[in-house]
Amino acid sequence: MSLLNPATSTTTTKPFPFLDLPPELREKIYLLFLASPEPLSLFFSSKIPAYFPHDLLLTCSQIYHEVRPLFFAYNRFTIRLTRHCSELNYFLSPDFLDARHSIRTLHLLLSRWGSNSFFSRTLAPCISDMILNGSLRNVEITVKTPAVRKFQQMMEGEVYGEGQKNFEAIKDLLRDPYLERKMLWSGFVVTQDLFDKETTWDEMKSEWKDVSWMVGLGRA
Repeated sequence: MSLLNPATSTTTTKPFPFLDLPPELREKIYLLFLASPEPLSLFFSSKIPAYFPHDLLLTCSQIYHEVRPLFFAYNRFTIRLTRHCSELNYFLSPDFLDARHSIRTLHLLLSRWGSNSFFSRTLAPCISDMILNGSLRNVEITVKTPAVRKFQQMMEGEVYGEGQKNFEAIKDLLRDPYLERKMLWSGFVVTQDLFDKETTWDEMKSEWKDVSWMVGLGRA
């Protein structure tokens, strides 16, 4: 009886034929890697953030075209707007257009309105385009409590000005008939990009007040 020398024996391992699996099964496997329990921030200036599935997208062309739309369709995304808007440059750029049009769920955190009427002139029209020409169907907006008080004064005809344009832009967005879910919230808006790791998104959201009635959604 002869024994094979381990040093000279060879073993050929064939790769698993992943792409031969049914598309529905591949999608379920992709989502195990892609789905995030917390919303993902779109607040970055020029580089795609670390949470983007770079390695998976570089596997091959077929996986790229299957994974990229799933990543944006199945995850929740947030935009935090402050006084300075430069970190939204890449999000607003033509290079990110296909990704923008693949996003299905978006939550706007409006700490400020940006400079030079940025929200009403630039960001709101961009979000509207994502609804009309893309897949965006779920939009929620959170504004700080002082802003809601000003909105109430505008509704009563007591205050006018730049804030009126922002209020009208919010109403136009949330009244879009293509949206399936739309909410306006009032409460604390984080001023940093990363949330407290000990506080989940849902815990933070539980402190907000539903004021959707202000834009004609629901009752006061």
